[in-house]
Amino acid sequence: MKMPFGFKKSFQFAALLLLATCYLSCHEVYFEQPQPMEKRALNKIPSKIRGLYAEEKDTIKVTATSVKGLADDDYILNQGLVVKKFKGYYFFNFKEKDNGYWQVYLVKPYDGEGLQLYTLAMDEEADRAEVRKITPVRTTFDSDGNEDDYFLNPSKREWKKLFERGLIRTDSKDGVIQRMKGD
Repeated sequence: MKMPFGFKKSFQFAALLLLATCYLSCHEVYFEQPQPMEKRALNKIPSKIRGLYAEEKDTIKVTATSVKGLADDDYILNQGLVVKKFKGYYFFNFKEKDNGYWQVYLVKPYDGEGLQLYTLAMDEEADRAEVRKITPVRTTFDSDGNEDDYFLNPSKREWKKLFERGLIRTDSKDGVIQRMKGD
């Protein structure tokens, strides 16, 4: 049976969102400063990333100065959103309003057709152990004594090691958010 046009991509994006939701609901990863620390912040989001990206009900809008739909809230550059570039990735740093720490998504343009989203792999114990070998990780615990949230502040050198050891990952092989046509 032939799948309807766009079904495979929609399914892959839905799987990516489901995995990301599970990842975020299981353990939050926070950073003390916008990442990477030693890189300067961009004063505009590059045009190759700007656009409207969608999958069924979810829409992400990226303009020169704002991002809507990627994190829990809408963010404006220099007002809770800091974007930096390192190793071909754009680090979208979102300041959490409730705790003042930063959540980071790595974004990479994909063949002019979409964006790939990456995060630091912290969902498996083996990944957390590898990350701890590279950079200090402060952990908070829930009321049952289980690991809850993680707080990091890696240097640029430590980020390079995280990349080298394969700890920056997308949640699916082809986790591409498609750019809407005509944008």
